[in-house]
Amino acid sequence: MAKQRRPEHLSQEKISAAQDNTLKVVMVSQLVSGVGLPTTILSGSLLSTELFGAESAPGIPAALSLLGAGVVAYLLGLLAKARGRRLSLGLGYALGGLGAMLVLIAAKFASTPLLFIGLIVYGSGFAASLHSRYAGSDLAHPTNRGKAIRVAFFASTIGAVAAPSLSKLIAEPTQSLELPSYAGPFILSALAYLFAAIIVLLLMRPDPYVLAQNLARFTGAKRSSATSQLFDRKLALFGGTTMFAVMFVLSGVMAVTPSHMAEAGMHPEAVQILISLHIAAMYLTSLVTGRWVDTFGAQKIAFAAASVSLISCIIIFFTPGDSVYLLLIALTLLGVGWNFGLISGSASTLAANNLGKNPQLQAKGDAALTFGGAVAGLLAGWLVTVTGYSAVMLVFLIIAACHLLFILFVARKGIGAQA
Repeated sequence: MAKQRRPEHLSQEKISAAQDNTLKVVMVSQLVSGVGLPTTILSGSLLSTELFGAESAPGIPAALSLLGAGVVAYLLGLLAKARGRRLSLGLGYALGGLGAMLVLIAAKFASTPLLFIGLIVYGSGFAASLHSRYAGSDLAHPTNRGKAIRVAFFASTIGAVAAPSLSKLIAEPTQSLELPSYAGPFILSALAYLFAAIIVLLLMRPDPYVLAQNLARFTGAKRSSATSQLFDRKLALFGGTTMFAVMFVLSGVMAVTPSHMAEAGMHPEAVQILISLHIAAMYLTSLVTGRWVDTFGAQKIAFAAASVSLISCIIIFFTPGDSVYLLLIALTLLGVGWNFGLISGSASTLAANNLGKNPQLQAKGDAALTFGGAVAGLLAGWLVTVTGYSAVMLVFLIIAACHLLFILFVARKGIGAQA
């Protein structure tokens, strides 16, 4: 019987060209959308104070955005499985832009209910940003999963770090529209997310997930046994827990730390610089993290993530709120720990579900970690009003320590070593 001929669109040359195009589109869209990432961190305290009328809700804006990101992340996974990455990513970014515009309208008319809705919808942009790392890995070779994820994360660095400076350029339009000064970053975010949506919808052709599915059907790629499926579930749990833990710690700490630094007398520009460097550490570290995951394995990098996050929490716990240099070290380490955890956890998730060809499982992981971030932000905001900042940091220090113990436990069981 004659060997089945590989269709032209599934030739190795076509697959390689499609992967190159996907990575380029992901990089450009992430570079643009990265501008919207720090907006809720930089504007959250002002939102709470000005529209909530109190300083008792510092974690609410970020928590609402993460809550929306969790819901949309799950829906994007379902849509990607049914229609592909191009539509799911484009819709996610477009909704993020719509959310930013709703926040602007809420700020214009001082409408708290509309602000809540806008922040929730705004989280769609972050959900799409997370989702894009899997789009880059659909056609990637198993040994290059970390590289594919690295491209998506690194591209976000430029936009995220440039956001505070770019926000100054739209100060005049903000005033001319008679909007509060804190609304400026949301104008920038609306433009960035809508532009990212256009880039993805127009240029991500062919769709990497659809092409990967066609290739899998042609090659007859299937899981081999019930044993491998059981191992996959354990590996997915390891990856999901790793991402959840680093997101929980970072969200809780950053929900209250910027306002704590301001209350301690740190200059507003110094606060902005520290936050920008923190965000740079979150994404710039991807230059090496992806390579290290491919070289040393996800388990070792997850251990490093838990260790670095714990060290960061310890430094913050013992550091005064106006100590610029110590907080610079601590917040940089916090961003590095998040990066290590998210990339190693993502690589484990990819390894757990047939080289990443199950967007629904990926979406559950992203939904879990963003929901966790929302809970952490609300918890930190409530605790800081009841017990004070030091007690909040002690709580998240303990959580970071528990995460490290979890990594040591699963290492003894051999889970995650193969990712």
